[in-house]
Amino acid sequence: MTKNKKTNTFYSQVYSKLDVSGQMSDVPRKGQSLIEIVVAIALAGVLLGGAVAMIVAFTRSNKKVQEVQTAIDLGNQLTDSVRVLANSDWNAFYQLNKTPSNHYTASTSPPSSLKQELWASSTLTGGETIPIRGITYARWFYVENVYRLDSNDSIVPAGTPLSTLDSSTQFIVIQVQWNNDPNSIMNFSQYLTRTRRNEVFQQTDWSGGPNQETFPNENANNRFATSTVDINGISTIDYSSSSGSLYLIGGVPGNASVTSSVFDTQSSSSLNSILWQGANPNPVKTFVKFQIASSTSPSGPWNNFVGPGNSQSLYYPITNQATAGTSYVIDRQNFNGTKYFRYKLYIDVDAGGTSPRIDDVIINYSP
Repeated sequence: MTKNKKTNTFYSQVYSKLDVSGQMSDVPRKGQSLIEIVVAIALAGVLLGGAVAMIVAFTRSNKKVQEVQTAIDLGNQLTDSVRVLANSDWNAFYQLNKTPSNHYTASTSPPSSLKQELWASSTLTGGETIPIRGITYARWFYVENVYRLDSNDSIVPAGTPLSTLDSSTQFIVIQVQWNNDPNSIMNFSQYLTRTRRNEVFQQTDWSGGPNQETFPNENANNRFATSTVDINGISTIDYSSSSGSLYLIGGVPGNASVTSSVFDTQSSSSLNSILWQGANPNPVKTFVKFQIASSTSPSGPWNNFVGPGNSQSLYYPITNQATAGTSYVIDRQNFNGTKYFRYKLYIDVDAGGTSPRIDDVIINYSP
């Protein structure tokens, strides 16, 4: 009994010195604790340094994001301002000097002051400067001409063969730079066109006859200026026997033409397209075609009646065969800034053909 009691006492003393992990709790730990403190401090320093670096990087990133967003806002403002100006006075906008070296600015005031600011045509090296949150931003825009293929009207680079300058479309580039840093610059670009404000000239009746030099108002009436006549002075155009439509008189083969009265567009405009409506029973042997003349004054001087390429020997369409109901693009380069215009309609019928019936002539233009 005495031996067992001593043994039990010994084990209970040993167990009492063990901690919950099974280690002796009264083993000296001063050196180990110091090492742990040093390691903890070092680890905290590493973590703190990393956290500081992350905070600095985040701050810089956030600052860059703010700069970019501000540049986007400034670019969008200028884009809207330029669009308003172009719509208010396209011809003045079109006359701006082209190429990226010509910088233009516009304020964000009402359109009247915008117009004055823009049409000053000042070329600036840095553009309009705007300080925001301690950063100086500069913004400006430049304008470039637009060319289209003659075959399908698609936009192509300048100098592309068989392409024509489109005076009703311009390409604008908005640029925003900050801190005078060539690496901190944003570009915004878009095409602007004035055909969003289309107007239509339409003549549907010629029964009033010739000898009217100018339409009396901004709407076409039932008269025209002149028509071709035969050797007896009789018109070779029938304009009165069929509800005001036009026919060739005297059978076929033959040819005739009608020159319209002068039409006032009421402002400096661009001519966009022309078409006729009616019937052409034999398009293989019957040809309908147009030429156009324009002026800045009703009394002239007038340019000659011309077709594509400003040529007196060409017609719209260039194939000399205008299909009824088909719209043909007018050479806008030659009819930009037009206030007054008149058309000349030609009818040519070969042997075995039949005269077409002209019910309407429609010209689309943009003021």
